[in-house]
Parts: sequence; structure tokens; C-alpha cells
Amino acid sequence: MPSDKSADEFREEQRREAAAQNQNAENAVPEQRPIASQVSSLPESTVTQADQEDGSNDPMPKSAHDRAASKEQLKKADKASVSETTRAGQRIKVTKGKYKGAFAAVLEVKYASREATQDARSGDASIANYAEVDHVVARTRGGRHDLISLEPGEYEHVEERDYERGVL
Repeated sequence: MPSDKSADEFREEQRREAAAQNQNAENAVPEQRPIASQVSSLPESTVTQADQEDGSNDPMPKSAHDRAASKEQLKKADKASVSETTRAGQRIKVTKGKYKGAFAAVLEVKYASREATQDARSGDASIANYAEVDHVVARTRGGRHDLISLEPGEYEHVEERDYERGVL
């Protein structure tokens, strides 16, 4: 409320504006119109129109949602998904073999094909982050610092905070 008006003057101005808009409420607020840039003048798509006519707002039935949330679907999606590539300098934890449970630092990455190598070095993150790895050469953390060669599935990526707390 502006400081140069009294509360009574403000209320009177508010009543006049409300009367001009055919509103009679004590605390009526002047009309608010939608912002033009947020209002679409385009017609709805035929699919949206059909859904509105049917009274259905959800394009998928409940059974489809239930299937998508099932454990079988999660396993299937995990198997078909693409994981991020491994890079030199990254920290990993060995999950299989003689060094299971050990932490290591990746020294070198060998990619599955020439195309995968080109993808990894492309500079385009949307391509480089998913280059297929054939195997990695890593140095274990701890007293011996063994060099090991691991295939994907024999290790997992770890956060730096987990690496610092890892097994030596």
C-alpha cells in the first residue's frame, strides 16, 4: 500500500475498481488477465481432443503403469540400458575375480571398436559418454599397486568419497 494514501482512501479506490468490473466484494481485486505469451491460440491436437471427448486425460491404462513399475520390467530395462563409459583417471571398485572388493584407478581404456574410440574422443558428450568399452587397465589401491585388466561387468564406478574409505 502506498504511503501517501490512507487506508480509507485505498479501500475507496478498491471499491470503485470493483464496481467498474461488476464486483461488490469488500476485498475485491482488479481483474487479472492471462499473460498473452502463455496463452496458446493453436487448436488442441486430434489426440488431445479425442481424450477430452472420452473424458480420459491419461493416455495409458492403469495396467500399463503397473507393468512399467514391475520388477521384471526394471530388470529388462536395466539389461537393455546403456551405461556411461569409463575414462582414464576414474576410480572403480572391482566386483569379480581375485581382486573383488578392491578399489583401483583406471590408467587406460581400450574401446570395443575403432568407432567406439572415435566416439569417446569426439568431444560431443552425448556421444562420448556412451562409447563401448572392451576392457580397462587399472592400478589397485594399497600396498602392492597391482596392474589389472578388467572387462565391463567386473567393476563398478565409485564416487571419490567412497574410494577414500575403500579397502586397501
